[in-house]
Amino acid sequence: GIITDGDLRRSLEENDDVRTLRASELMTPKPVTISPEHKIGQAVRLMEERKSQIAVLPVQSSEGSLLGLLRLHDVYQPHEG
Repeated sequence: GIITDGDLRRSLEENDDVRTLRASELMTPKPVTISPEHKIGQAVRLMEERKSQIAVLPVQSSEGSLLGLLRLHDVYQPHEG
C-alpha cells in the first residue's frame, strides 16, 4: 500500500491524533501503479484522467516490487536551454 497526502488529510478529518494510527489504517491498500515499460505519456494520462488526480505514481516490477515513484511535478519540469 501507499499513504498519500489525501489519505492523511481524510484521516485528520476523522481522527484527533493520527500519530496513534497504524499505517494499515491510513494507506490506500491497492494503489494505481505502472510498470517501467509504460511511456511517460501513458503515466501522465493515468495520473490526470481521473476523478481525483494522482500526483505520485508508484512504478512496480512485474514481480510486485516497488522500483520507484514518478512524480507529476518532475514530468512537468521546464527545460532550460
